[in-house]
Amino acid sequence: MLFEISEKAEKEISKYSDDYEIYLELEKVLQLDAQKNDLSFAKEEINVGIGIRIISENKLGFAYSSDINKIEDVAKKSLSKFKT
Repeated sequence: MLFEISEKAEKEISKYSDDYEIYLELEKVLQLDAQKNDLSFAKEEINVGIGIRIISENKLGFAYSSDINKIEDVAKKSLSKFKT
């Protein structure tokens, strides 16, 4: 899953710059509540995020989203948030 996301992000960000860094985060949380031998609550949560850092014209831009369906938006935002 992360490999496919990184490939998609790389394809998108390479349209704008040759110098970039892609950061992917995957977090899995399992929450259980039990008393003695009785399981009363179970919850599994998976969180995925992507960050893109881009360097262009000696400036640095960065953007992050926890919505991996918005890779194109993250790439564009990283360009719009240049800092000198």
